[in-house]
Amino acid sequence: AYPYRTNSPYAGTLKRCALVESIDDSCKLHELSFIGQVNSNPTVNDIMSRVIVTHDWMGRRFERLLNSAPDTMLRMFQSVAVIAIGSDVRPSSYSTLNGLIKIDPYFLWMSVDEKRTIDPGDDFRSNFGADLKFRRFTRFKKPDGSFLSYPSLTDNSQRTFSDLVEPAVSLLFHELAHAVDFAPAWTLADMSYEDSINSVIRANTSNWLSPQLQAIYPNQSALLDSLAGVRFFNDDASDFEKSITSVLVGAEFESDGAAMFYSYSTIREDFANLIEAALMKYHYDVSVGVYFYDKPSDIDPTCKIGWGVMNRIANPSVLPRAEWAVKRAVPVGSSIEAFFANGAGVEVSDRVGEDLCNRDTKALEFVAPRLY
Repeated sequence: AYPYRTNSPYAGTLKRCALVESIDDSCKLHELSFIGQVNSNPTVNDIMSRVIVTHDWMGRRFERLLNSAPDTMLRMFQSVAVIAIGSDVRPSSYSTLNGLIKIDPYFLWMSVDEKRTIDPGDDFRSNFGADLKFRRFTRFKKPDGSFLSYPSLTDNSQRTFSDLVEPAVSLLFHELAHAVDFAPAWTLADMSYEDSINSVIRANTSNWLSPQLQAIYPNQSALLDSLAGVRFFNDDASDFEKSITSVLVGAEFESDGAAMFYSYSTIREDFANLIEAALMKYHYDVSVGVYFYDKPSDIDPTCKIGWGVMNRIANPSVLPRAEWAVKRAVPVGSSIEAFFANGAGVEVSDRVGEDLCNRDTKALEFVAPRLY
């Protein structure tokens, strides 16, 4: 890894600060501040001066993506200190140790040569929850009725820049939401430059947003919390959990306030998923669909969807939680008020009863496991 911009004023510290592995090694703010401490309205140049990469094409593509991104996204970079884009990053993630966002370059490639530089290995959580009877997948539907696509790393397919913009923006909204969660923009001015990045984040626990969200608008389902532990952390499944069908888990999910099943993995993911889903709908009119289906068995060889909805963000239990999260993550002006008042549309039942066994069901679960 190396600084993408060798003339960056932070070039001498970026790699060291990005790759620290312990709290004791966390860089001081006078060595590498949060972007928002330098500019409360970050520019693309501000952001690119904090980027390290393993291949130049990753930096070029990321910069092009930022130039096409909404201002909402650029302002969220206030809470970031450094960005790493590397061939072995899997999954994308955010770390409070160094204010770091790591980006999986899967979301940036266009050519076959570019994707050959990316580790094609599966996310380490791919086989978690193998004992569960149900599976889930998430789809992102565009206004024209098509869906965001996530093509293979191992074939010879190519894609255009327009093909990758919305999937990459969706990922960034999610990871930036984590950064904002732990270091809201309004707290940055009070952080001491003599303290380490990790210590100032930890000292501001009362300002962390995801616990506040849970205190005001808590998710209610202990069952979904437990099932998410099995699916995303490889907890042992009880006999009861192994028996739960897609119909039952969907009924449990329906009346609660999460945007996606992944939201039950931690309160941090719940917060980030709400922001991701809301801002994709607000900026791109992209709707999130959530589906649960049953694995085939000797008794029933089908993979029928037992429960599914499109435009989950519009659910009456979800929308107020998303509004609370978005308004505290990034001020976006009066137009967001209209969106939350009447612009999110309605949630609709979708694809229930459809048999997925003639599809690549592994690919269907592809989106959420690639991020933290």
